[in-house]
Amino acid sequence: MIMMERQDIEVVIQVEYGPGKTRRLYENRSAICQYNKLVAAIRSKIPSLTFVDIGLLYENPDKPDHWVVLSQDDREVEDIIHRAKQPEGTEYKLLCFKTFEGKSPATHNQNVISACKGKALERGPGMEPRQLFGTIDVGERNDPDGDLQENFVYSSPLDTEVKTHEEEVQKAEEDYLISVAEYNSLYDVLHPEVDEDPSLAVCSNCHTRAGHHKGQCPSKGDPCPSMKICGKDKFHNDELKELNKLKDQKGKKDQYLKRRRQMLKTTMERVESLQNTFKQKVQGLLINSNKKKYTKVIHDKVFVSWPAVNMDLAILEGHYKPQKRTPQEHEAADFDYIISEAEKLKDKCKRKD
Repeated sequence: MIMMERQDIEVVIQVEYGPGKTRRLYENRSAICQYNKLVAAIRSKIPSLTFVDIGLLYENPDKPDHWVVLSQDDREVEDIIHRAKQPEGTEYKLLCFKTFEGKSPATHNQNVISACKGKALERGPGMEPRQLFGTIDVGERNDPDGDLQENFVYSSPLDTEVKTHEEEVQKAEEDYLISVAEYNSLYDVLHPEVDEDPSLAVCSNCHTRAGHHKGQCPSKGDPCPSMKICGKDKFHNDELKELNKLKDQKGKKDQYLKRRRQMLKTTMERVESLQNTFKQKVQGLLINSNKKKYTKVIHDKVFVSWPAVNMDLAILEGHYKPQKRTPQEHEAADFDYIISEAEKLKDKCKRKD
C-alpha cells in the first residue's frame, strides 16, 4: 500500500535574496505545491521582490550545495517538496532557494542554457553617484554652490578603488553562481537516474544495460534519441558538447572571480599600508568637517582645495603629534577651533617679530 504524504505538513522555505539577506518562511505543503503559489508566498514575505521578475534556484535535496534552476512546472515543485529532507528532531521539511533576476523556464524541456539570462537579484536599490578622485558629477542639476558643497562627501581615490573592486567581485560572484546553476540544471536533465544492472553490457542502439546487443534490441531501427532518456554521454555528442560548453564557461567565470578577488585583496593591502600615515587617516575627516573651506565648485562640480587642506593638516599633525595619536571621527568638530587657535598664535608671534 502506497502511503500518501500529508498535504498539511509544514515546510520551512529558506530564501537567500541578497548578500547576507536570508528569510525563512513557514508554509503548509498545500500552500506552495504549485510554482505560482511558491513565488507568491515568497513575495508576500519579502516585499522588495514584489515588483521584480524573479526566478528560483533550489538546493538539490539529494546533493548539498548543488544548486539547480527551478522550472515553472508544478510537477517539479511537487517533486522537490516530496524529496525535501526533514532535519533531525523536527516535524517539518526544509527547502533552500536563491533568487535571480529574470524568469525560470516553463519546463526543463526548454533550452536550459537560456533559463538564467538575468543577473542575481542582490543589487538592491539604486546606488548614489560615486565620488571619483574627490569630485562628484552633478550633471544637469542647478543647485546653488553651497548646496553642492554640503551634499559632497570626500572619498579618497584608494577608497573609491576598493569600492569599485568590491562591486566587481559581487557581480563576478553573481555571474559565477548563475553559471554553476545553468550547468547543474543541464547536467541533471541529461543524466536521469536509470535503474540498471551495471554488470550487463550496454546496447549501442537503445543504450540500456539490458543484456542484449544491437542486433537483438527490441527497439531496433528506433535508436535512443537523447541523453535525457539514457543518461549516457558517449552516445550523444551534440548534447555532450552543449554540456561541456557550459562547463568551460563555468570554469572561465570561476577564474575571473578569483582574479577580481585578488585585485581587491591587493588594493586593500595598499590602503592598509598607506593609512598608517597621519595624512591618510585624517584628510577625509578634515575635508568633510568644513566643506565650504576645503572645497570649491567649478562648472557644477565639486573639487577639493588641496593647498588649504595640506596647510591645515600640518597644523593638526603638530597638535596631535605630542599626544602620539590621531583624532577620531567624533573629534572632527574640534578641528576649526584647533586650527584657529594655531593661526592666532602664529599671528601673535609675527607681531612680536
